[in-house]
Amino acid sequence: MLNRVSKCVAVALAVGVLLALTLAGLRCSELILFARNRDSGLQFIETLRDRRPADISTNTWNNALTWTKTAYSNVFFSCDSVSSVDIVDFNREARSKFTAKADLQSFDWAWERLARSSPFGEEYTGKFKHEYFESTGRNLGSAQTRETGESIKEPRRKNDEAK
Repeated sequence: MLNRVSKCVAVALAVGVLLALTLAGLRCSELILFARNRDSGLQFIETLRDRRPADISTNTWNNALTWTKTAYSNVFFSCDSVSSVDIVDFNREARSKFTAKADLQSFDWAWERLARSSPFGEEYTGKFKHEYFESTGRNLGSAQTRETGESIKEPRRKNDEAK
């Protein structure tokens, strides 16, 4: 009887260890995929450094690029807060937008799209969008979306709802 119980315990432990290893492997795979997708987007944004339009100063262009990379990194900081699918979708859309034309309005679009990527994206872009626009020598109220020509609106803040 004791031998049979020992075998059952050993089998249960082996199954438990295999399950734990499987779960750990899946988590590692998820983290690696997330990091690859995030790094791919950062590398793409960096390729835009050499695509500065002639009518935009190097300083303004570099500010827009650096602020956008920082926003991207902060919005897509963890696979626990946003999925790899969200990053892949953003990267695909960004490549399409920037391939057609790279200008400050393209970076503005990226900020709008990052805001829609997750609740944290909306919070982050709402918090730092003013600094981004100021660093590019523009006011938030004067910027327009590329698609509609409408003014970019400042996101509602939590405190605004209480008023």
